[in-house]
Amino acid sequence: MSTVANVDALVIRNMSTIEQSIEHLINVIEPRVFGAINEEITDWIEKKRWVGEATYNDQHLDIWLRPVTWRTSPGEPAEHGPAYFYIMGLSEEEDWSWVTILCGANKDEIGFVTEFDWRGAGLAKKDWKALAQEHQAKTPQLHQAGFRFDDKEGVWALPVRVDAEKLAQAVEEDDIASALEPLRVALETLGRTVDLWDALVAKIIKSDNPRRKSGNA
Repeated sequence: MSTVANVDALVIRNMSTIEQSIEHLINVIEPRVFGAINEEITDWIEKKRWVGEATYNDQHLDIWLRPVTWRTSPGEPAEHGPAYFYIMGLSEEEDWSWVTILCGANKDEIGFVTEFDWRGAGLAKKDWKALAQEHQAKTPQLHQAGFRFDDKEGVWALPVRVDAEKLAQAVEEDDIASALEPLRVALETLGRTVDLWDALVAKIIKSDNPRRKSGNA
């Protein structure tokens, strides 16, 4: 019998256990892990006096943050702004659990991604991509800090990967935060690289576009 056939047979014989494991991962483990992640990010936002939010609900992530200085006017609502970072999967593949992505158990990754409101600034996508590519060329420190640039979309991503064994131990000890050091490192990277983005953010803020001035980006 071939190795592939052996694996197939093993999966068939354990279908019930596999199905229960997936359900447990999605319905029990994932909310616990991302509850701890949300607490880490929320505490960091408050400590650094940034703006943002971190929520997880039924596998839906809504995690974004930005420096308070990235705004077009003092009265601009917190949820509006010229740029921010948010967490998402870094590939187009569909996965059934954020935890498997977080731990690198498949081909996808998770991380902080940049979002610049180039549409609100009245830019065409090709013009934005040209600006982003120019910024990438002039700012090699971003690559050195761990940011990966997608020149096709004009966005940067900072991957976050948590070691699966450390997370398993942390769950056993009821101390998930102890396994989230890679997340804390990534957050600190965001904090210490703010000045590397300021020139690009300024080009968005200085737009004369009426939408931007109205605060409805």
